[in-house]
Amino acid sequence: MAEVAAMAQDGGVLMIENAWLEQPPPAPDRDALENEGGVRRRRARLTRSVLV
Repeated sequence: MAEVAAMAQDGGVLMIENAWLEQPPPAPDRDALENEGGVRRRRARLTRSVLV
């Protein structure tokens, strides 16, 4: 059992050293998403006012 644990630890170290571990997906940037939506709303409002 100790042999398996040592082998797993060696594998983990090897993966970290070679950057083979996957990173969890980053959280969305809520501020950027909110600002992006605001720009779209403003553009739509300006487009409608130009067409009228």
